[in-house]
Amino acid sequence: MSLPMISEHESPHDDPSEGDDIYSPTNEEKALVKKLEGLFERDKKAKQKYDYCWVDYYKMFRGKQWKEQRPSYRSSEVFNLIWQAIQSQIPIITDAKPKFEYLPQEPGDREFAELMNEVALADWQSKNWLFTLTEGLYDCSIYGTAISLLKYDTEKDELVYRFTDPFYFFPAASAENMKEKCTHVSHAEPEELDRIKRIFPKFKDYLKADVTDFQSTDNIELGAVKYNNPNSDQLYVEVSGGFENKKTPEVLVKTFYLEDDEVLECEEQDSETGESKYVRKLKYPGGRRVITANEIILDDGPIGYEDEAIFPYQRLVNFISPRQFWGISDLEVLEGPQRAFNKIISYVFDVLYLCGNPIWIVDSTSGVFTDNLTSQPGLVVEKEPGSEVRREAGVQLQPYILNLINLVKDLVEQFSGSQDVSKGIAPGGVTAASAIADLQNAAQTRIRQKMRNLDAYLQDFGQAYASRVMQFYTAPKVFRLTGKDGADKYFKMSIQKAEDGRGHKALVQHYTENGLISPDFKEYYLRGKLDVRVTTGSSLPFNKSENEQRAYNLFDRGIIDGQEVLKILEYPNAEAILSRMEEKAAAQAQADMEAQMQGAPPPAAA
Repeated sequence: MSLPMISEHESPHDDPSEGDDIYSPTNEEKALVKKLEGLFERDKKAKQKYDYCWVDYYKMFRGKQWKEQRPSYRSSEVFNLIWQAIQSQIPIITDAKPKFEYLPQEPGDREFAELMNEVALADWQSKNWLFTLTEGLYDCSIYGTAISLLKYDTEKDELVYRFTDPFYFFPAASAENMKEKCTHVSHAEPEELDRIKRIFPKFKDYLKADVTDFQSTDNIELGAVKYNNPNSDQLYVEVSGGFENKKTPEVLVKTFYLEDDEVLECEEQDSETGESKYVRKLKYPGGRRVITANEIILDDGPIGYEDEAIFPYQRLVNFISPRQFWGISDLEVLEGPQRAFNKIISYVFDVLYLCGNPIWIVDSTSGVFTDNLTSQPGLVVEKEPGSEVRREAGVQLQPYILNLINLVKDLVEQFSGSQDVSKGIAPGGVTAASAIADLQNAAQTRIRQKMRNLDAYLQDFGQAYASRVMQFYTAPKVFRLTGKDGADKYFKMSIQKAEDGRGHKALVQHYTENGLISPDFKEYYLRGKLDVRVTTGSSLPFNKSENEQRAYNLFDRGIIDGQEVLKILEYPNAEAILSRMEEKAAAQAQADMEAQMQGAPPPAAA
């Protein structure tokens, strides 16, 4: 676990000697804590309409799908169709390598936008952000919503992209998304007490463990109440104090991000007249961040980012619930059919078990020792005359059970959006390739909707990434791009404010193939803003085939060139092929020029 926006090297309380002072909160700090706790309690209760079932959803996904305790002689089998549904969708969504590209709003910023594309691609590759995004897609599918955080780590001097646990995230009760009606958000997560004391040494004598571990054997009953009671006002991790004896005592750290309207009066000098005047300005124009624990303010100051979106989080939803912050999980519609399917399958196994080993009926005067009545083939039973030893007929399986199993399985697949045609199974009566492709396209409506939601998420993430790069990549950094041919390209870049105060300027140096850096700097300017274009596409086979044919048609008509065709095809070793094509074109141009100078007709192109 880690604090969402601060590390030990970012702490404003770095001097351990301050811990000797007696801490006494001011009236302003007490009023602020009271205000924040009130907001937190309201947001927590508003969220309980959605998160009370999340633990059950996670257990369903992992295969723990029986709520009740069943007798040992009853079957409790789980055929996890939910796992199958989610695991079959996420690879399709991520196989096309979702990414974002920057487009300039002004024509003169095109070179800067291309540079930003290279920087973003380098970070995406070197930091393996596709894996991070995949983790968020699982959160999104299970809980309905995933929350990511893009922050700058001063200790590592790099951007950090990760998904926070949605259990610990609390938006404003009235929030519809990260922008609409969202005046604040908070993040409450248990942290190791010793670590928090190191980060904030001024308060080390006043911080105490206050997190109850619901997973411990002493709190099982409390955990059941929390997890299954939607009317509970408890947090996912309960706070009640007095847990210093735990092996790893923890404290609940709350980080609040606010749109703060506090103003300051400051003196400014008029640039034209030179006269001084007092003006009122917002104290935190870019938002305010407050970190608390044990109702003590550990840190208070500006959020520190230059985003147009004040809060440093991005929201990814599975399916949209109109005007609601939290999305709709896949398990919301799959839970009922999955439980019904498990019960039917377990009933079938119970019947098969009884049929395979039915009850023996033995008279007490038969003289048969019942321990010898096994189920082995060819068993010979000797009994007294006039007595009875027989086996009861087993319970027969009802004839409609097998049809019911298939019906429920089909319902689960229909609810999940997975059908036979999308698995490569040809539908009966349809043989035309175009008709099958249309059916496959229609069968993937759920996945296409998820990909549109992913596009919207990457738009927000791309804007946040551009803002972070232009704010924090001020020192020269080396970036590596790995092409499809396996070759690496290196360049060094730093971004500064332009001299005239309008926009930004990037200074770039490229490395040669020998590893030597060029002494020449290239300057790229950004005067306007950057738009984000998201590229996800579909990796389904029929869409790939259609896109390939479309690319060939456009190439034949001269609308696109060979480079664009190779890009659409995602052809391996494309960069080496393009390099050979350029060398060949240059040699042809040189031969044409020499032939023209000699007055001979140009040689035919190979």
